[in-house]
Amino acid sequence: MFIKVFLIFLFLYNNSVFAESYIENLEIINDIGKPIQYHVEVAKTDEEQAMGLMNRLDLKNNSGMLFLFDNEKKASFWMKNTFIPLDIIFINKNGSINRIYKNTKPKSLKRIKSKGEVLAVLEINAGEANKNNIGYRSFINLEEFISSF
Repeated sequence: MFIKVFLIFLFLYNNSVFAESYIENLEIINDIGKPIQYHVEVAKTDEEQAMGLMNRLDLKNNSGMLFLFDNEKKASFWMKNTFIPLDIIFINKNGSINRIYKNTKPKSLKRIKSKGEVLAVLEINAGEANKNNIGYRSFINLEEFISSF
């Protein structure tokens, strides 16, 4: 009987943990007007955002993590316990790019900050912002993205 109860608890616990993690497609209209698709894990809770991409050893091409905030705020990141070099893109509420940090240094304690308040931050593999022409003229429709999940 104990084993059955334990297995039911484990099943329900695993489902609730999974329910908090979202995997979605994010479309970025790059600097030359071309749509680029990214497969992103959405970090919405404080716990997910605190963990971010720490302790991961790889990240597939055209995938990343989107930190989505409940309200606009000044955002600050660091690379402590992050082993993958990243491009970090700060996104304004209107979908414009606030700031881009390219090829961040793994395990660095240097603060990486937005310029003012942002609604989201996208972390992708280092070099992909250049490769996919993602820059300050790019656009991400956050309203459409948020409504999709």
